[in-house]
This record gives sequence, C-alpha cells and structure tokens, in this order.
Amino acid sequence: MHPVSQATLRPGLSEAQLQNLELRYRFPLNPDLRTLLSWHDGSQNSNGLDIWTDYLFETSEEMFSRSRFPDPLWDRHWVPFASDTGINTLVVDHTTGEGRILLHDGSSGIHPDWAWPNLRNLVAKTAHALTFSSPLDGRHGRALDGRLRWVSRE
Repeated sequence: MHPVSQATLRPGLSEAQLQNLELRYRFPLNPDLRTLLSWHDGSQNSNGLDIWTDYLFETSEEMFSRSRFPDPLWDRHWVPFASDTGINTLVVDHTTGEGRILLHDGSSGIHPDWAWPNLRNLVAKTAHALTFSSPLDGRHGRALDGRLRWVSRE
C-alpha cells in the first residue's frame, strides 16, 4: 500500500455500525461489501484510495447519500462504494445475489455493457494489476508522491 493512500483510509465499521447501515438501506448488504467496510470505511478526502482507476473509495455516509439520487434511472438496491468525484459512480447491485458491480453515470444511468461479476472480482483484478504491474483498464498502478495513481503506460 502506498503511504499517502493508506493514510487516507478511515477505520472500519463495527458490526453495530454495519447493522445500522443495513437498517437505513432496508436490506442486508452484500457480504463482500460488508467485509470491505469492516476493513475501512472509505477514504477521508480527494487524495483517497483509488479502489479502481480514477474511482475513490467512499465513506458509508457518502455512499448512503449518493444512494438517494432523485433519479428515475436509479434503483434503491444499488449501493455506491466509489466515485470519480464527478457524476460517475460504481455501485454494488443488490437486486440479485451475485452483487454485480455496475457503472452509473449521473446523466444517462447504468452503462449496460460495463460490469464486474462482483466486488471480490474487481478487488482481485485490482490487486493482481498492482502485484504484477499489469494493466487494469489500460492503465498501470504507480506510486506518485506516495499515492497510488493509475497512469497510461510510460
């Protein structure tokens, strides 16, 4: 882990906090999302951890507020967990048991051709790319100023 990125990670949520979050959503959270949130409750600022290329890991409060988009293209069973700090958001789809990862664009809705099978798959692919210096979505993870950045091949 890169020191600046690691320093931005918040402590994990307790079991009681996870249960409270589930009460607010009104459904159980995907087990992989629960695990991720128990390790760390997102990043503290815009220099936070890029959990995927250009997508910052959000706090549970940010996730919950984003999940309340007044958007006819939004399903209440989508739980956001990362954003590009703009209108694009990665969500865990809770409408099925698999917990697919979808990309929601705030202006046009879900990108139908874009998805990861689940959060575990996305995290595994990201870890593989970092461990073996292989590309992820055409970019490579690099430590720049102590922070994880995703850059085009040099």
